[in-house]
Amino acid sequence: MRRDRGFTIIEILVAMVLISIVLMASVHLTIAMLRIVGKTGSPEERPARLRSVATAWAQAELEFIQQIGFYTACPSALPSCSFWSPRDCTGYPAAFPDPYAGDGPRPPEAFYAAHIVVDYDPTGPPDDLRLVKVELYHSSAECKSGTPFLEASTSLGDPQ
Repeated sequence: MRRDRGFTIIEILVAMVLISIVLMASVHLTIAMLRIVGKTGSPEERPARLRSVATAWAQAELEFIQQIGFYTACPSALPSCSFWSPRDCTGYPAAFPDPYAGDGPRPPEAFYAAHIVVDYDPTGPPDDLRLVKVELYHSSAECKSGTPFLEASTSLGDPQ
């Protein structure tokens, strides 16, 4: 006569250990992924989030300058202009603050400095195009070395 038996205590313990290992590994993986996309952790641990925030700001700044026009961004007497916000690479508040900063997008707080340059575009017809370049520096070391965390640019035509 055969007797049906259930699981032995050893089989149950082995199964529980295996399930615990799988759960711990999945929790560790989930936490690591959250750090990468920026939901937890310090700014140094979330490069994807920083890149996303920097790109969104650069796009918003370039679109804002396109809306106001480069003649509004730079005084008419100047062929080109450059603005720092909130500080320049020496760490001091910008000597010539962005004149339209009250209306434009503010640089992200996680970044050390933003640099906006409006100049003639050397690739276009003379005096017809302006090159607008924005640079975002994550740290003072990046700023002093002249290596921005993110750089973006666009050309604007003469509105005449």
